[in-house]
Amino acid sequence: MQNRNGLTDTSKQILKSNFLIVYKQLECAIHEYASSGHTMGNFIYVDAYLAASIHAAMDYIERFNKINLPKNIISACRYANNTLKHNPRLVTHRKATGGFEFPFGSEESFSIEKIDIVWNFDPSITMDLKAHDPKAREKQEHHFNNLKSCFKSTFASKSILETLEPVFYAISND
Repeated sequence: MQNRNGLTDTSKQILKSNFLIVYKQLECAIHEYASSGHTMGNFIYVDAYLAASIHAAMDYIERFNKINLPKNIISACRYANNTLKHNPRLVTHRKATGGFEFPFGSEESFSIEKIDIVWNFDPSITMDLKAHDPKAREKQEHHFNNLKSCFKSTFASKSILETLEPVFYAISND
């Protein structure tokens, strides 16, 4: 494949570009939501770019597995990617925090927290296990539970952008 300058791009460059583009769009969507869209509660662009960012990151990480990222972050990303792809409850992965609620009394101290989009954790999410062999099924379940545990300890209730920042830097500097 040739780029607009007539030079051949490698698959690594293409996968890197895919991730960097959709991640930057995720950043824009979250900032846009936090600054103006939060009153409407429309997460459509956050959802789309979150799913695309996680998927693109995992494509890159799995293809070029010598990336400089802690294993728990890779496992948390893998859990998020698998769950976002295979579970229709995408909404369980993000929520808005911050702002303020009405009504409030004049005697209450008034402060407005920064609005952020954070990872939500739903322990009821399960994986459809494909293996029919009991040992293989048990191995799949154990693997899924390890990924779920990494997600819970590494991403749950934390800012999506802050948790994905190391992934962004690792891929962009690779």
